[in-house]
Amino acid sequence: MKDHLARVDIILKAPELTLQFDSTGYSEFKDFKFFTKNGDTGIFFFDSAKVHLIDFNHDGLKDVIIEERRLHNATFIFANDGKNFHEIWAGPGSPVFIENAEETTVYMYSGYIGCIDIQLLFEVKIGSRNRVEEHLFSYHHQTQVQDLNQTFITKTFTGILRTTPAIDDTDTPDTCTGEMRKGNQIRAIENESVVVIKETSDWQMIIYTQMNNSIIAWVEKN
Repeated sequence: MKDHLARVDIILKAPELTLQFDSTGYSEFKDFKFFTKNGDTGIFFFDSAKVHLIDFNHDGLKDVIIEERRLHNATFIFANDGKNFHEIWAGPGSPVFIENAEETTVYMYSGYIGCIDIQLLFEVKIGSRNRVEEHLFSYHHQTQVQDLNQTFITKTFTGILRTTPAIDDTDTPDTCTGEMRKGNQIRAIENESVVVIKETSDWQMIIYTQMNNSIIAWVEKN
């Protein structure tokens, strides 16, 4: 529950958050090479203003978090081995917050754009030996996450997750893919544990988690 509270707090702030990048000392790495999982990153043109140096694995070497904006915002996280940098995580979105504790946690936020109608918050925890643990939060752009309960509670629910607190089961073609979508339905759940974060007289906004993926959605009270 504590983790969910922290994640939702970041979600509420994310659209307005701007990470203060610190590239102090980056010029010292001019002879280093950067390697993604697909090879040398010589084809990339990184803006030094979007390079953040931080020893996220606490090995005494400055590692790198880079925001890349050629097409859509993306974040690359590179570990420093003393000679070169190697990608340990990459994904969409801009870094918006870093918590540098025993394990460093980096949050990346991606708003909806074009045919991508969901908003994403990646939580990436980096431990010793560059062990990475990722948790993904997603919610539809119509799902307004605000005015939440003061206390979150866990319940067991059966029902249909929806983007808005209304029953809409109309078959509608997706404007991007042409595939038929069932109104505002996301998916059905049966006797699943969820975290309730907001209530109205007939509906509850919940966090539904499977493995390391969480969805914020509405479900009709049952």
